[in-house]
Amino acid sequence: MAGLSLQEAARRAGVGKSAIWRAISAGRLRAQRDPEGGISIALAELHRVFPLDGEGAGGARAARPEQGPADRHAGAELVELRLRLTAAETQISGLKDMVEELRRSRDWWQQQAERATLAFTALAQRVP
Repeated sequence: MAGLSLQEAARRAGVGKSAIWRAISAGRLRAQRDPEGGISIALAELHRVFPLDGEGAGGARAARPEQGPADRHAGAELVELRLRLTAAETQISGLKDMVEELRRSRDWWQQQAERATLAFTALAQRVP
């Protein structure tokens, strides 16, 4: 997924990086880890949480009550679980590809064995 970095997301939303990180930790903003280990945020997801209209993200944030430490911990845990889910889904996809490749290889070897058996049988029938 080609997403925005934490810094780019903050610049586009007009807020600080810490505000983006708090939204991710609280579970309000979905993000994924990119291959280099950084944060990747979809543009649509960013605009869902930090709208560009006149209201802006400031009005939406001001209307929300402050979250306590337990809420922040749960949000951080949610982000970690989402990242682990994404990694697991990627691994499952790779394993499915591997299974398909092994099936193709098995089928090829099975055909080779059948051909060899037919050739051996034909040769054995010719020999008196």
